[in-house]
Amino acid sequence: MNLVDVINEKNIANAQDKASAMMFIRRYLHTALKIQYLTVKDSLTLWKNLKEQYDHLKYVVLPRA
Repeated sequence: MNLVDVINEKNIANAQDKASAMMFIRRYLHTALKIQYLTVKDSLTLWKNLKEQYDHLKYVVLPRA
């Protein structure tokens, strides 16, 4: 499984790779985020939602670090 293939816009991965990626992503999510995104079934959609929600942090937090 290559996670990049699954969360890529082209999404060329097969169903087994998509399921593995979804388990991998959810395994490392905080409990509150797991509950918030429980209904999302597609790994690409989950990745986009998380990126949209937290992408601004690299512009806010990283310069201060």
